[in-house]
Amino acid sequence: MTTSLLFSIAGSVVAGAFVSGLLTYLCLRGARHVGLLDRPTEDRNLHRNAMPTGGGLAIAGGVIVATVVLFALQGQLPEAMGTVPFWLGALLMLGAGLWDDRHELDPKGKFALQLVAAYLLLHAGVSLPFAEGSGLSGALYSIPLSLIWIVGVINAVNLIDGLDGLASGVIGIAFLAGAALFGVNGELGLMAVGLAMTGALIGFLPYNVKPASIFMGDSGSLFLGYLLAAYPLQGSVHADPVLSLLILPVLLGVPLLDTGAAIVRRMLSDRSIFAPDRGHLHHRLVQSGSKQTALVTLYVAAAWFGSAALLMGILPSVWGYALAGGTVTIALVWAQRLGGFTRLPPEEGSPKTEPSPAGGRSDSRASEDEPSLDGKPPVGGDGFGSGSPQAILGGIGEENGQKKKILSVVGARPNFMKVAPLHRVLEQDDRFRSKIVHTGQHYDEQMSDVFFRQLGLPRPDVYLGVGSGSHAQQTARIMTAFEEVVEREEPDLVVVVGDVNSTLACALVATKMQVEVAHVEAGLRSGDRRMPEEINRLVTDRIADHLFVTEQSGVDHLRQEGVAGEKIHFVGNLMIDSLVQFRERAAETSIVDDLGVEEGEYALMTMHRPANVDHEEGVRKLLRIIEEIAAERSVVFPMHPRTRNRFEEFGLDEALTDIDGLRLLEPLGYLEFLRLMETAAVVVTDSGGIQEETTFLGVPCLTLREHTERPVTIERGTNELLPLDPARVVRRIRAVSTVEPSSDRPPYWDGKTAERIVSVLAGEPRHVVPGAHERAKGLSTGRNVGLAAET
Repeated sequence: MTTSLLFSIAGSVVAGAFVSGLLTYLCLRGARHVGLLDRPTEDRNLHRNAMPTGGGLAIAGGVIVATVVLFALQGQLPEAMGTVPFWLGALLMLGAGLWDDRHELDPKGKFALQLVAAYLLLHAGVSLPFAEGSGLSGALYSIPLSLIWIVGVINAVNLIDGLDGLASGVIGIAFLAGAALFGVNGELGLMAVGLAMTGALIGFLPYNVKPASIFMGDSGSLFLGYLLAAYPLQGSVHADPVLSLLILPVLLGVPLLDTGAAIVRRMLSDRSIFAPDRGHLHHRLVQSGSKQTALVTLYVAAAWFGSAALLMGILPSVWGYALAGGTVTIALVWAQRLGGFTRLPPEEGSPKTEPSPAGGRSDSRASEDEPSLDGKPPVGGDGFGSGSPQAILGGIGEENGQKKKILSVVGARPNFMKVAPLHRVLEQDDRFRSKIVHTGQHYDEQMSDVFFRQLGLPRPDVYLGVGSGSHAQQTARIMTAFEEVVEREEPDLVVVVGDVNSTLACALVATKMQVEVAHVEAGLRSGDRRMPEEINRLVTDRIADHLFVTEQSGVDHLRQEGVAGEKIHFVGNLMIDSLVQFRERAAETSIVDDLGVEEGEYALMTMHRPANVDHEEGVRKLLRIIEEIAAERSVVFPMHPRTRNRFEEFGLDEALTDIDGLRLLEPLGYLEFLRLMETAAVVVTDSGGIQEETTFLGVPCLTLREHTERPVTIERGTNELLPLDPARVVRRIRAVSTVEPSSDRPPYWDGKTAERIVSVLAGEPRHVVPGAHERAKGLSTGRNVGLAAET
């Protein structure tokens, strides 16, 4: 092997690895924004979260660059790879895979495109190696058998793309084995091609294992399947033509064995051979061990097949045939022992039965749980759930020794602080099994992932990755994805919190699927139906089975709307549970010092609601408020992505950044923001949750809204409502920033709300704070509430 060839190989491998690695990083950043997500289904996937896909684009880029570099340095390529039809077929498979990743391609349509790609490969001069005079030469046999081989390999590679790092690793091993086989047979140009292909996979593989952060998707599996089918057909692997044909399937043993077993298994089960199932080799290995063990086992199997193919290529024909027979026999026995050929059970493909009344919602609920015809709640409900919880909840706690499964849904920042303490208490209770479903409504790392880390939440059991969109688009995507989760998990209860689109969407899905729904933070009303959140609250409360209320106004509203008293449980505020737990840790952060502001002297601002920031007039008023406040005191403004986009859209971003005294920040973590709230002179916001947190902390809060759904923050807290009027806002900031902190806190805001909720779910008798009902009485009626008088 010459020095120039070694240099060419090294250059192509390095270039392919670098480009595919760079493109994989870019694909990972952009996949969610263009809808390239692989959402798990019960039938085939082992992952639980919606994962970025489209990594095949990165691999294709690496392959193309590696090939170009190899040609530039070596001066030539194998004959077929220098033709237009060869690359047209490759790009056709790449495009078909991308379409399938984004929109789902019909199996028949995918098969038709594979046939077209296979024909283009034949047109490029790539076909099975039949010798002249062998009896199998000529178009009569060569063309159909070559088409079967090409389409078969493409589909085989497509089928094994179901475990982190599996397909990319196995394909890389196959290319390495093929390169070695061509090398020992003197086909150095083809050896260089195989190593260059491996280089392109090296750049992608680190993103695809331990655990995967991106999948290659169908774009990668179809593209690589095409190249892998073509690669061993471009040269001679043995002088014996029949043995040459046997070497090819051994070289690609893992994907072909898995595909063959799947076909047999589905035929035995009277299923379509295209119907997905969980009987693949990697599924069986995971069931008997772990994902990591399964991956290593299949890597070893691929290397074993590759080594057998290499030995068959250099041994005399007799020994080659014996080795082929022994390899195939061992492989079939191994697949049989794993259960790869086992008939699928009938129930795996049959519709699920409806949950029993003990574990989910019954089709016919007792009449006493329903509002009466005159709209008044039945006698006996006092708003505190002091009836018979066990009868009301249908036994959500442990039954017959089995834990009850609860799915808690999060989607936006406030949800995380509410679910964290509830999940923690549920996990400590042997009667329950708690899982977290993250819809991905807030998909920015700073708006989502950081809260999971700081609040000590485990990685979500399910991540839907729906991203942003209009209210209708986002709600529809959440419902579609969450329906699959409920089908797979079969929960006893779905817990939704707050008033975001995820709350409504998941409550609707669970209700329609006869699963009980608990709404945390129920009964809050602003009286303003222009707010999307208000619609979410109204609909969710109407269909939920269990309503956990944070303040007395919630009890009043629900009773006025005719909700049965037995459904209403005044338990307190989960967000305050998180605040109480993490207050000391927040005090340890250095955020105040880092920003160079003084405790008790600065104004903290957040703003994101459409009514304030989605029109230019509102953004200009907000800019004027900031300018006037910053002229007197420091202003700290962590900007929501929505608000930042609007400033840029209206051409006001430069004016904002030029304001002296303004600390303009990216979204902050929970601990940092909590510390800034507690040490601020005043908070200016349009957020619902911040009204509650400042009330507990005793920090003055000016809420730039016409209405609030949290009147207790005004009646007993530090909150005031103001319109988006710069002069009035600035005047009130000057007035309230010198007020002494308040120590008055609403009932049940004591850090023990999660414990009370779990007690209700378990059907335990609960203690009610004496006089709480009377103290909070009259804070709200059905009218718009919370307008503060200006002084």
